[in-house]
Amino acid sequence: MSEFSIKSFGILINNLNNSQHSYMLVDNINTLLRQHYEYSPIIFYQNIGKCVLPLLCCHMYMQQAWGFKGTLISTDITTTIILDKCLTTRKKIFYVFDLEWITQSNKPYSLFKSIYDNPEISLLARSSSHFDILKKTWKTPIGILNEYNHEELIKFI
Repeated sequence: MSEFSIKSFGILINNLNNSQHSYMLVDNINTLLRQHYEYSPIIFYQNIGKCVLPLLCCHMYMQQAWGFKGTLISTDITTTIILDKCLTTRKKIFYVFDLEWITQSNKPYSLFKSIYDNPEISLLARSSSHFDILKKTWKTPIGILNEYNHEELIKFI
């Protein structure tokens, strides 16, 4: 008889609200939970609004992530700064949803370098074009996760 084991992971998102980003995340997490009972995701958020879909998983304020022991996935620069400070996390992944260093010129280069070049944080690209850009600009991502696809997501946990 094989041993049953729950695979815990968390996703750090700035805003859990009525947006395309939140919709894709919640829709894929809900689908994952309906198809794979062995996963236990937690969504950690900074701000919560009216989400377009009901959430089938646990969700908590970002402050609760500091002691999380499973895999943690951040989704932007702000959540990756928080991810970097989580000392008990088994695996740290920055899901590069947007190329923020291009659009946020008000932030210093040193901030982006400390995140994208951090050896303790793996990069995960949103698309093949993001993969190529990240590889040429910072470091090679561990793979591609297309729009939070639940079947692809479990490969990185």
